Amino acid sequence: MSDFDMLAAISEAGMTLEEWRRQEGFSYQVLAERFRLSSATQARRYALGKVEVPPEKKEEMIAASGGLISLADFHQQRLAATRRHGPTLAPDGAPHHETDVECVA
Repeated sequence: MSDFDMLAAISEAGMTLEEWRRQEGFSYQVLAERFRLSSATQARRYALGKVEVPPEKKEEMIAASGGLISLADFHQQRLAATRRHGPTLAPDGAPHHETDVECVA
């Protein structure tokens, strides 16, 4: 099952950012430009739930979707990605857990 199929399965009541992006026909580059993100890679990570979207960006994305995306959709998308792939990076690029930090002696 692809990442998109997994996201579709968890979002019966609403729409994930990835679903909305596809519905609108946006590339990750267009998504990045629309929401003033640093790169298409960052947009992809947000769309697939691989990193947490900052609250102010969530508000922009919800408004841009006309409410098709909700906070619950962001939460479910992130939760599903974390379950599949384990903890990833926080919005600022910092590890989520102390155990993710490489120890240097």
